[in-house]
Amino acid sequence: MAVVVKSDIKLQEAQTARHLAIALSCALGASILLQYLALTVLAISGRQQFLPEFEHLFNAWLPVISGLTGSAVTYYLTKRPTHSAKRQLAVVGKPIHATRQ
Repeated sequence: MAVVVKSDIKLQEAQTARHLAIALSCALGASILLQYLALTVLAISGRQQFLPEFEHLFNAWLPVISGLTGSAVTYYLTKRPTHSAKRQLAVVGKPIHATRQ
C-alpha cells in the first residue's frame, strides 16, 4: 500500500494553485479585452443606447474576477513548493511515495 508523503501533497497543492492563478489571470485579461472590444464595436456601429447597460455589466463583473484573481495569485505565492521539495523530486525523478510493509 502506497502512502503519499506530505511534501508530495504540498507540491501538488502548489501546482494546482499555480494553474488556478494562471487561468484566472487569463480570464481577467480576456474579459477586459473583450469588454473594450465590444464597447468599441457598439460605438462604431452606432448603438450607443446599449453602452450604459454594457458598462453596468462590466462594472459588476470586474470586482468579482479581479478578487478571485488576486486571491488565487496570493495563495499561489504563499504556497509555492520549497527548494527542498523540488530537489527531492529532481533526485528521485518522480513523485515521492513511501511504501508500508
